[in-house]
Amino acid sequence: MPNSLSRCVAPNGRDLPARDTFAMVLQRLILVCMLFGLAAPHCAAQFELPEILSNTRVVLPKPGIAGNRPAAGGFNATIEISNLFGVGYVGLDVTLDTTLGPLSADRLLTVRLTPIDRQMPAEHAMVVELPIAFEQGKRQVSVSRSFPKWTLGNTYRVEIIEDGVPLPDYQTEVGTLFPAYARKSPQTILTNEFRSNVLFLGTDPKHYPELPLDRFASDRVSINTYPAAWQTCQPEQVPVDWRRMRDVDCLVIDRDQLAEDQPNTLPNDKRNMIRDWVMMGGTLVVMRIDHSDELEELLGLSLTESQIFDDGFQATRHRIREQVLEDQQAIETSSEMMPFGSAQLTESERTIRRENERKAKQSIAQLNTEVDAFESTWKQAVLRRASVGTVIGLPADQLDTSLSLKLLQRMDGFRRSAMLERGVDPLMGDGRNRRWLIPGVAEPPVYTFMGVLTLFVLLVGPIAYRWTTRGHRSHLMFLIAPVLALLTTAAMFAYSIVADGFGTVTRVRQITWIDGASGDAAERTRSTLFAGISPAQGLKFEADAEVMVYPGSSQVGWDDLPSQVGEVRLRLTLGQNEQRFAPSALPSRTQSQFVSHRMRHGLGVVEMAELEPFDSGGKRPNQTTVAISSSLPFDLRELVLRSHDGRYWSADALPAGETVAAKGIIDIQAPSRLLGMLYNRYRAVGAVSEATGSRPGQSFRDLMLYVNRQINPGSSAVTDGSFETWLNSSMFVKGDLPPGMFVGVSRPSQDAIAVEGAEVVHSIRFVLGTIK
Repeated sequence: MPNSLSRCVAPNGRDLPARDTFAMVLQRLILVCMLFGLAAPHCAAQFELPEILSNTRVVLPKPGIAGNRPAAGGFNATIEISNLFGVGYVGLDVTLDTTLGPLSADRLLTVRLTPIDRQMPAEHAMVVELPIAFEQGKRQVSVSRSFPKWTLGNTYRVEIIEDGVPLPDYQTEVGTLFPAYARKSPQTILTNEFRSNVLFLGTDPKHYPELPLDRFASDRVSINTYPAAWQTCQPEQVPVDWRRMRDVDCLVIDRDQLAEDQPNTLPNDKRNMIRDWVMMGGTLVVMRIDHSDELEELLGLSLTESQIFDDGFQATRHRIREQVLEDQQAIETSSEMMPFGSAQLTESERTIRRENERKAKQSIAQLNTEVDAFESTWKQAVLRRASVGTVIGLPADQLDTSLSLKLLQRMDGFRRSAMLERGVDPLMGDGRNRRWLIPGVAEPPVYTFMGVLTLFVLLVGPIAYRWTTRGHRSHLMFLIAPVLALLTTAAMFAYSIVADGFGTVTRVRQITWIDGASGDAAERTRSTLFAGISPAQGLKFEADAEVMVYPGSSQVGWDDLPSQVGEVRLRLTLGQNEQRFAPSALPSRTQSQFVSHRMRHGLGVVEMAELEPFDSGGKRPNQTTVAISSSLPFDLRELVLRSHDGRYWSADALPAGETVAAKGIIDIQAPSRLLGMLYNRYRAVGAVSEATGSRPGQSFRDLMLYVNRQINPGSSAVTDGSFETWLNSSMFVKGDLPPGMFVGVSRPSQDAIAVEGAEVVHSIRFVLGTIK
């Protein structure tokens, strides 16, 4: 057979030798590779995350799919899905409208979202079902829910089901398959975890033009390599569920949007959402505020001061001003590219020199303008804390998008990452989840096995040998030894199953932060569950809770996380009052851990009676007891309080709805010891091995540590979330409470137990907050 490259026809009709043909092919191959190499960076730059609060709108049946005939299902469906790409809570708003008049009979429909194509990691992909009851006689029904998402990717199949069968014409696919190269860098696919996202509502940001010599200025003012991002928002875009706002790190709003008596005020449900979001760790900047009392009146929250927070703010302001001065010096230096007056300069070079000097003067003047406006805006700032969130009041009308955003991003610190703020990574997990495992469950009973094996050795050794030799039946040892070995193995196997039981055991660690002005509470719950047999009813969480799975240490690195969706194991049903996970979320004989956050409105307060002024001169005896009362629905014990004047008080117990006398703490060292012992007694500890994968060429296996190193290089890592970090810092590290706060312990609430009837072991609930 002749070689396929042995003959080729040139454009002029003559034959080309094989070596010339091979050279042409090689040249074309090199050209294609060069073009691909040039295009690859361009393609990589095309991948961008959707904007914060972006929506995907789905209309079923699709317009034109049924022609002019009415929809086969007798209704049109409008489905809006928000925040679909990243990890967090996804908004699902469904509206059904009949096409043939009022319904003649009740219909039970289900909107189902099934992940398809590429989701990372694939094993955490979850089918979500939203049942909708369309009642007889109605023309329209609307349902709004939010559901958890523990993967990256936005490709889903959306369908409407009736009687377990998908309806014709009511199916579609949404989302865009993210390119494989995007997953190689967390900074590309998890951008919102590395930067501050600032949202402007009801106020326009103040812009400054680009510096004429910006290309010469240093970039030291920027925070690392992740500058803050900002966008404006209309009131109708604001959700009513705080969980959909997790990716918003800072909200800048005009005071009239929060006031009740203004024409452009937000609806009550959206103002309440902002309060909830702040208590969960958000940063709220309110413009046109002159005094802290205005903030408390607008938000209806008890705001506290923090000297450490204020000192850090002032230091950050000072450092930013220093960096601006350094930038000005850099611009002045960069404009002197050539010695002026040199005889070697041509006319064109002199022109360039004069132009650079002109631009340098303009840049320096603009920087002076920016820094003066920055100082004028922030020198009268009012800074307060609300739960683990931050509230800032500024007298100015506008906030600039230059130095002010840099300041806000630096103040946000680790809280610019929703993952670090929650204290849980549902993508990869980490070994720190072993700090809150159920002791003695799903662990090998070492001492029991040692006892059984010792007994086996004694039986098959001296006892069996002595018994068989005395009866001249030593040959029976060949039968006795294997039989005893089988019985011992079966006994050990049976014991390991029976010892763990067949029911469900849970361990709960709850932190409830109560606002003394409103009685509302922000809460974090970390629960570990073990089931001998997976409960048929699955797991139930409250409908308003933010639920994140907390996997153990990942066995694969970031680069090796599976992303191709196959069979989806996890399922979730969204009820009106609950989120119901299928039994597959709690595999048999495996400890599974979840972290949830939720708001409790109108929970109650701890109130302290009015105190007599403290007499430091010793002219009269100071007060030794004070009455404290509770409107909480549960008992408190081991209570430590600090009144607004700085004095400490303690009470052994405070029953629900009752009043008791708290004793004054005289010894100045006693409060620190009390707080430290209280925290240590219920501290989350365990053997932790952190696999960071830091060796060259190795993919990291701890995403939380990776994000920490990127946004706070050189600082201590924050891995336990805002609530746990505050608890550890105040009670264990500093041993000091801010004035006007209290802390105590109680039993976990019943609704924190995800499986009904589960046995609760080694659990605790920290209750803290501001005193009314």
